[in-house]
Amino acid sequence: MFLLSERDTPVLLGLLVFLVVHSVYVGCFLTLGLHAPAWATTGAVMTILGLVIAHSVLPSAQRQGGIPLAAPVAAYMLALGGMEVVAWGVGMWQIALGATFFVISNTVLGINRWVRPLRYGPVAVIVAYHLAQGLFVAGVTGAA
Repeated sequence: MFLLSERDTPVLLGLLVFLVVHSVYVGCFLTLGLHAPAWATTGAVMTILGLVIAHSVLPSAQRQGGIPLAAPVAAYMLALGGMEVVAWGVGMWQIALGATFFVISNTVLGINRWVRPLRYGPVAVIVAYHLAQGLFVAGVTGAA
């Protein structure tokens, strides 16, 4: 909910919380093992595609909040991309798809927040986020 705020302070707190969350996801996924280097390459391609789609997020965040906002947004984007690559590298479709939905959620959120309002932006963020969480749970519990 912090990330959906109109003010910068809650958004920065949300970025920090999710930075920690992505570190936990990466740790969890690494315990499953990286069994699919080709899938990790696909994850890298998906991350690059997400960055291309969201190319205006970082400059827009910098215009609106300067370096104090743009730097955490950039760090978060890197962490999100790293999580996606590791998730794909596990080689389980549920986890890979979950990571992709997580990136979609955050890409829509960033565009909606800093670039331009999207008609169904908040709904798309929440739906993609919950799909991601469900797929992560299905993948991790299926591996256990």
